[in-house]
Amino acid sequence: MAEVDRIISDARESVFIATDFPGHGSWRDRGRYGAYVKAIENRKAERVRRGHPLSVQVLCLDANGRERALEDRYPEPRWKEYVKKGGFQRSRRLYEELENCQVSESRPQFLQQMLERQQRALDSDLRLADRWEYPGLMPMYLWIIDSEKAVFAIPSFGDHMTEYAFYTEEAGLVQALMSVWARYLESAKQVSSQPVLVKSG
Repeated sequence: MAEVDRIISDARESVFIATDFPGHGSWRDRGRYGAYVKAIENRKAERVRRGHPLSVQVLCLDANGRERALEDRYPEPRWKEYVKKGGFQRSRRLYEELENCQVSESRPQFLQQMLERQQRALDSDLRLADRWEYPGLMPMYLWIIDSEKAVFAIPSFGDHMTEYAFYTEEAGLVQALMSVWARYLESAKQVSSQPVLVKSG
Protein backbone atom coordinates (compact mmCIF):
# COMPACT_ATOMS: atom_id res chain seq x y z
CA MET A 1 0.00 0.00 0.00
CA ALA A 2 2.96 2.35 0.50
CA GLU A 3 3.72 1.91 -3.22
CA VAL A 4 0.07 2.70 -4.05
CA ASP A 5 0.26 5.90 -2.00
CA ARG A 6 3.48 6.84 -3.80
CA ILE A 7 2.07 6.48 -7.32
CA ILE A 8 -1.18 8.25 -6.35
CA SER A 9 0.91 11.23 -5.22
CA ASP A 10 2.29 11.44 -8.80
CA ALA A 11 -1.10 11.29 -10.55
CA ARG A 12 -1.69 14.01 -13.15
CA GLU A 13 -5.00 13.08 -14.79
CA SER A 14 -6.57 9.88 -13.50
CA VAL A 15 -6.64 7.31 -10.73
CA PHE A 16 -8.52 4.04 -11.30
CA ILE A 17 -9.03 1.82 -8.26
CA ALA A 18 -10.74 -1.60 -8.29
CA THR A 19 -10.73 -3.52 -5.00
CA ASP A 20 -13.09 -5.90 -3.19
CA PHE A 21 -13.78 -3.39 -0.39
CA PRO A 22 -13.89 0.40 -0.78
CA GLY A 23 -12.09 0.70 2.57
CA HIS A 24 -9.32 -1.65 1.43
CA GLY A 25 -7.21 -2.57 4.47
CA SER A 26 -9.20 -0.44 6.93
CA TRP A 27 -9.49 -3.29 9.45
CA ARG A 28 -6.08 -4.92 9.11
CA ASP A 29 -4.17 -1.64 9.43
CA ARG A 30 -6.38 1.37 10.09
CA GLY A 31 -3.38 3.72 10.15
CA ARG A 32 -2.18 2.61 6.72
CA TYR A 33 -5.73 2.95 5.37
CA GLY A 34 -5.90 6.51 6.72
CA ALA A 35 -2.68 7.36 4.86
CA TYR A 36 -4.15 5.88 1.65
CA VAL A 37 -7.33 8.01 1.83
CA LYS A 38 -5.20 11.07 2.67
CA ALA A 39 -2.96 10.42 -0.37
CA ILE A 40 -6.04 10.47 -2.65
CA GLU A 41 -7.48 13.61 -1.03
CA ASN A 42 -4.16 15.48 -1.05
CA ARG A 43 -3.43 14.71 -4.69
CA LYS A 44 -6.92 15.70 -5.76
CA ALA A 45 -6.66 19.00 -3.83
CA GLU A 46 -3.20 19.73 -5.22
CA ARG A 47 -4.33 19.25 -8.83
CA VAL A 48 -7.48 21.35 -8.32
CA ARG A 49 -5.40 24.18 -6.75
CA ARG A 50 -3.28 24.20 -9.91
CA GLY A 51 -6.38 24.31 -12.10
CA HIS A 52 -6.09 20.72 -13.33
CA PRO A 53 -8.93 18.29 -12.68
CA LEU A 54 -8.02 14.82 -11.40
CA SER A 55 -10.47 12.04 -12.17
CA VAL A 56 -10.66 9.49 -9.34
CA GLN A 57 -12.68 6.35 -10.11
CA VAL A 58 -13.31 3.73 -7.43
CA LEU A 59 -14.93 0.37 -8.14
CA CYS A 60 -15.68 -2.20 -5.45
CA LEU A 61 -17.94 -5.19 -4.86
CA ASP A 62 -21.61 -4.41 -4.31
CA ALA A 63 -23.18 -4.80 -0.85
CA ASN A 64 -23.98 -8.52 -1.36
CA GLY A 65 -20.50 -9.19 -2.70
CA ARG A 66 -18.89 -7.41 0.25
CA GLU A 67 -20.98 -9.44 2.68
CA ARG A 68 -19.96 -12.73 0.99
CA ALA A 69 -16.30 -11.66 0.90
CA LEU A 70 -16.33 -10.89 4.63
CA GLU A 71 -17.97 -14.25 5.40
CA ASP A 72 -15.27 -15.99 3.33
CA ARG A 73 -12.43 -14.01 4.86
CA TYR A 74 -13.51 -14.70 8.46
CA PRO A 75 -15.09 -18.17 8.34
CA GLU A 76 -16.94 -19.56 11.35
CA PRO A 77 -14.67 -22.64 11.87
CA ARG A 78 -11.54 -20.49 12.24
CA TRP A 79 -13.07 -17.51 14.03
CA LYS A 80 -12.07 -18.47 17.61
CA GLU A 81 -8.49 -19.14 16.53
CA TYR A 82 -8.34 -15.81 14.67
CA VAL A 83 -9.53 -13.93 17.78
CA LYS A 84 -7.08 -15.73 20.10
CA LYS A 85 -3.98 -16.22 17.93
CA GLY A 86 -4.57 -14.42 14.65
CA GLY A 87 -4.14 -10.72 14.02
CA PHE A 88 -7.49 -9.79 15.58
CA GLN A 89 -6.15 -8.20 18.80
CA ARG A 90 -3.44 -6.21 17.01
CA SER A 91 -5.88 -4.90 14.37
CA ARG A 92 -8.49 -4.16 17.03
CA ARG A 93 -6.19 -1.99 19.18
CA LEU A 94 -5.40 0.41 16.35
CA TYR A 95 -8.88 0.30 14.84
CA GLU A 96 -10.64 1.10 18.14
CA GLU A 97 -8.21 3.93 18.88
CA LEU A 98 -8.52 5.58 15.45
CA GLU A 99 -12.24 4.92 14.95
CA ASN A 100 -13.14 5.73 18.59
CA CYS A 101 -15.32 2.62 18.92
CA GLN A 102 -15.49 -0.86 20.45
CA VAL A 103 -15.08 -3.95 18.23
CA SER A 104 -16.91 -7.09 19.27
CA GLU A 105 -15.28 -10.52 19.47
CA SER A 106 -18.63 -12.03 18.45
CA ARG A 107 -18.35 -12.96 14.77
CA PRO A 108 -21.89 -11.84 13.70
CA GLN A 109 -21.45 -8.45 15.41
CA PHE A 110 -17.92 -8.05 14.02
CA LEU A 111 -19.10 -8.80 10.46
CA GLN A 112 -21.95 -6.30 10.85
CA GLN A 113 -19.54 -3.63 12.12
CA MET A 114 -17.19 -4.24 9.19
CA LEU A 115 -20.06 -4.08 6.66
CA GLU A 116 -21.13 -0.74 8.12
CA ARG A 117 -17.53 0.53 8.05
CA GLN A 118 -17.19 -0.42 4.39
CA GLN A 119 -20.41 1.37 3.54
CA ARG A 120 -19.05 4.45 5.32
CA ALA A 121 -15.84 4.20 3.29
CA LEU A 122 -17.92 4.20 0.11
CA ASP A 123 -20.27 7.01 1.17
CA SER A 124 -17.86 9.25 3.04
CA ASP A 125 -14.12 8.46 2.87
CA LEU A 126 -14.18 8.27 -0.93
CA ARG A 127 -16.84 10.92 -1.54
CA LEU A 128 -14.54 12.86 -3.91
CA ALA A 129 -14.43 9.91 -6.33
CA ASP A 130 -16.82 8.54 -8.92
CA ARG A 131 -17.89 5.30 -7.24
CA TRP A 132 -19.06 2.07 -8.82
CA GLU A 133 -20.37 -1.18 -7.37
CA TYR A 134 -19.63 -4.44 -9.14
CA PRO A 135 -21.78 -7.60 -8.79
CA GLY A 136 -19.30 -10.22 -10.01
CA LEU A 137 -16.14 -11.94 -8.84
CA MET A 138 -12.99 -9.86 -8.61
CA PRO A 139 -9.88 -12.00 -9.24
CA MET A 140 -7.58 -8.98 -9.41
CA TYR A 141 -7.33 -5.63 -7.60
CA LEU A 142 -6.04 -2.59 -9.50
CA TRP A 143 -4.59 0.86 -8.87
CA ILE A 144 -3.85 2.47 -12.25
CA ILE A 145 -2.37 5.97 -12.49
CA ASP A 146 -2.63 8.08 -15.70
CA SER A 147 -2.85 4.85 -17.76
CA GLU A 148 0.96 4.72 -17.38
CA LYS A 149 1.76 2.87 -14.16
CA ALA A 150 -0.05 0.47 -11.92
CA VAL A 151 -0.04 -1.69 -8.86
CA PHE A 152 -2.10 -4.84 -9.22
CA ALA A 153 -2.78 -7.44 -6.58
CA ILE A 154 -3.92 -11.03 -6.87
CA PRO A 155 -5.70 -12.22 -3.73
CA SER A 156 -5.28 -15.81 -2.60
CA PHE A 157 -8.07 -17.57 -0.76
CA GLY A 158 -8.17 -20.47 1.65
CA ASP A 159 -6.30 -20.94 4.92
CA HIS A 160 -3.74 -18.19 4.42
CA MET A 161 -5.56 -15.24 2.91
CA THR A 162 -3.05 -12.84 1.50
CA GLU A 163 -2.44 -10.73 -1.59
CA TYR A 164 0.47 -10.85 -4.01
CA ALA A 165 1.07 -7.36 -5.37
CA PHE A 166 3.14 -6.15 -8.31
CA TYR A 167 4.17 -2.73 -9.63
CA THR A 168 4.52 -2.07 -13.36
CA GLU A 169 5.18 0.72 -15.84
CA GLU A 170 5.33 -1.70 -18.79
CA ALA A 171 2.97 -0.16 -21.37
CA GLY A 172 1.49 -3.44 -22.65
CA LEU A 173 0.75 -4.71 -19.17
CA VAL A 174 -0.79 -1.40 -18.07
CA GLN A 175 -3.04 -1.51 -21.17
CA ALA A 176 -4.06 -5.08 -20.29
CA LEU A 177 -4.93 -3.91 -16.77
CA MET A 178 -6.97 -1.05 -18.25
CA SER A 179 -8.95 -3.64 -20.20
CA VAL A 180 -9.60 -5.54 -16.94
CA TRP A 181 -10.86 -2.25 -15.47
CA ALA A 182 -13.11 -1.72 -18.51
CA ARG A 183 -14.45 -5.27 -18.13
CA TYR A 184 -15.35 -4.64 -14.47
CA LEU A 185 -17.01 -1.36 -15.42
CA GLU A 186 -19.27 -3.03 -18.04
CA SER A 187 -21.21 -4.80 -15.27
CA ALA A 188 -20.92 -2.10 -12.61
CA LYS A 189 -23.52 0.35 -11.40
CA GLN A 190 -22.56 3.92 -10.53
CA VAL A 191 -23.18 4.84 -6.90
CA SER A 192 -22.79 8.59 -7.19
CA SER A 193 -20.64 11.20 -8.88
CA GLN A 194 -18.06 13.41 -7.30
CA PRO A 195 -19.10 17.02 -6.74
CA VAL A 196 -17.99 19.43 -9.46
CA LEU A 197 -16.02 22.41 -8.20
CA VAL A 198 -17.36 25.66 -9.61
CA LYS A 199 -15.54 28.98 -9.34
CA SER A 200 -17.77 31.64 -7.83
CA GLY A 201 -17.88 35.19 -9.14
